[in-house]
Amino acid sequence: AQALAAPTRAAHDTAAALTRTVLTDPGLRECGYGAWAGRPMAKVAAAEPELFARWLSDPAAAPPGGEPLSGLLERAQHWLADRIGTPATTLAVVPPALLRALVVVALELPAARFWRLDAAPLGVSRLTVQNGRWRLAGFNATL
Repeated sequence: AQALAAPTRAAHDTAAALTRTVLTDPGLRECGYGAWAGRPMAKVAAAEPELFARWLSDPAAAPPGGEPLSGLLERAQHWLADRIGTPATTLAVVPPALLRALVVVALELPAARFWRLDAAPLGVSRLTVQNGRWRLAGFNATL
């Protein structure tokens, strides 16, 4: 099995606790929150209600200097497409927003469904490929 981790220390350390060899994959990075990075979403919503509401309703809207949901979903789509046809099992330690994006893309859901998925820390999800199509075999189970 191959182990890939988002480019953060937490992701790498988590993957290293599960397997010996871990590769950092920049494609697994967290959503770019721009000027909102590190701020509680409730505070962002209170400070910038119109922009925040647009970000939640329009996949092309982005936080100031950040990545729109459409960009995150496109990145997830490319990442999954690169894995179709590879025989190896991949363990990927990813941030919550990317996990949600991977599930939305894998199941071909509308972008708005992204906001209806919760991803808990240290949750385990499993995607499989059958006949070139992704399937959700488990989502966000806790250890």
